[in-house]
Amino acid sequence: MSQTTGLQSAANYARKTIAMNHSPQTSPAPAASRMPTDDELREVAASLRGMRFGSVTIVVQDGVIIQIDKTEKRRLRNRRDAQENG
Repeated sequence: MSQTTGLQSAANYARKTIAMNHSPQTSPAPAASRMPTDDELREVAASLRGMRFGSVTIVVQDGVIIQIDKTEKRRLRNRRDAQENG
């Protein structure tokens, strides 16, 4: 499975998903139903590119992406493994 396939699936899902409103009496603000722009999707894709282990957190306010946090984990070989392999 290639990275772009998963990315395309996420973009398609985002375009099909409608923001849910907790209160049935009020209608969502226009920004809440706004779809991510191509630039926003590119930024999310760039955050995922090359990541092996970690997470990407997208912070949204009023239906607008305002921040993308990337946390990547890297495992270091312990000293004994390095001596045996080196």
